[in-house]
Amino acid sequence: MICASFWGVNHHQQCILFGCALLLDVSKDSFFWLLKTFMETMGNCPPKTIYTDESEAIASAVKVVFTETEHRLGMCYITENAKKHLSTCYERYPDFESTFNRCIFECSSKQEFESEWNLLLDKYGLLGNSWLNRLFALREKWSHLFFNNKKTFTAGVESILNSMTINTVFQTSEGTDIMTLPGFVQQCVQEAKKRRLEETDEDFCTCNETVFSKSRKGLEKHAEDIYTGTILRMFKNEYVKSIKLEMEEVTSLEGVSMFKFIEKSCNKDEGVSLMFNSSVPSIACGCAKFESFGILCSHSLKVLCAKNVSHIPDKFVLRRWTKCAKKAVVMEDQRDEMASESNKQSSLYSEKLMHRALHLIAKSAPRKETRRIMEDCLDTAQKKVENVLKIKGIKHLSLKNVEVDCEDGCDSIDDRGSYKTRKRLGSNSSFINQEEGRKKKK
Repeated sequence: MICASFWGVNHHQQCILFGCALLLDVSKDSFFWLLKTFMETMGNCPPKTIYTDESEAIASAVKVVFTETEHRLGMCYITENAKKHLSTCYERYPDFESTFNRCIFECSSKQEFESEWNLLLDKYGLLGNSWLNRLFALREKWSHLFFNNKKTFTAGVESILNSMTINTVFQTSEGTDIMTLPGFVQQCVQEAKKRRLEETDEDFCTCNETVFSKSRKGLEKHAEDIYTGTILRMFKNEYVKSIKLEMEEVTSLEGVSMFKFIEKSCNKDEGVSLMFNSSVPSIACGCAKFESFGILCSHSLKVLCAKNVSHIPDKFVLRRWTKCAKKAVVMEDQRDEMASESNKQSSLYSEKLMHRALHLIAKSAPRKETRRIMEDCLDTAQKKVENVLKIKGIKHLSLKNVEVDCEDGCDSIDDRGSYKTRKRLGSNSSFINQEEGRKKKK
């Protein structure tokens, strides 16, 4: 069986598990069903960008289901596949890996890339290698030098992919490559639970962390007030980099200025241009940092500081990176499109309140004192609501109090079936990660 897992990043840029699915094969129809089902579970909101392994079946399904999504190949999959398709070169030439990585990761122009690529083929006798030829033909899907749209929002998800090994998330028992289906389901549950706990911990740290000095002001203070800890540290890095930049105001007309940047330490930023409109204010930088990641670049911060702008303009504050990213996040119920407006509002209200309540329950669960606070608040709210309804003569449902035992772990599952892990295909958003297996022979 094929295990396809969907991953993404939260407001702390932590890797999160959206869900998993089991497929019988890797056909186009299977991936079409997979992506369509995934999009339905996500409120029919397709991802901005999806990273996958190289597969014609996946590519065809993405093109049909995610019509407005940027489809790219994950670099982590390319490096893994290289070790499989070019294993002889890795074993025979000690410097092959560094040469290959330099070619696909470190080139700064199309001309340099093509030169390094041809050198790689000539040096190691790979001119006729079919996998490399196919990879080169797909370069617009994996090399940042050839992207058709460099301003596509990615949330930095590929860097998360490169830093973690997704294939090791769902591991079999030591000494065997067999995993039962119930065992796999429990691993999925535990992995999701682990990710939620990490997110809660980071939420706590964000509320109790100071990245800038006490004398912070202007853009620094505004950033600290709105961003989560991880994003704030990234903002600080851009802010520090802006100090090293030298800029030249090339033109200025009716409040619209054009700037050109040169970095003091090297010339890698030479030629980067930025347009600033002081009346809005609005910024458009050639590096496309904001469009692709969602925070202002060092070039933009340099100009804002020079123009004495003390707050990050609202249009450049991406909600998904802020402390309030999870507040009032409600997915509209699509199951009953014919429901009345009042029922829709009631449903939205219920979902919104349940989301907030579950968030508070998770935060209060670790300590007895916080659990007591939650119980007291609920008791008080219940009495007030019932009192108002009684005064207005409104009948309402009366629910019996139920004692619930809270224990770690999950309910037992019937042991039916198993699968043998063989390999992973892969993709992300989101990205899809697939692990292929076969049923254990009896």
